[in-house]
Amino acid sequence: MVRNGRAPVRASSCYFGRPPHVHVRVTAPGHRTLVTQLYPTPGQTTLAADFVLIRD
Repeated sequence: MVRNGRAPVRASSCYFGRPPHVHVRVTAPGHRTLVTQLYPTPGQTTLAADFVLIRD
């Protein structure tokens, strides 16, 4: 993971009753911020599907 285009970071936490997930926020000058979540399955090392961003 990259934070602000600088150093890699590693994070972990445990919230009982919540499935494991990663929050992703993507920003670019002149564009709205995209916030989404990924819910990987145990042992998953790649995304199972791609996604496409389309400008409004």
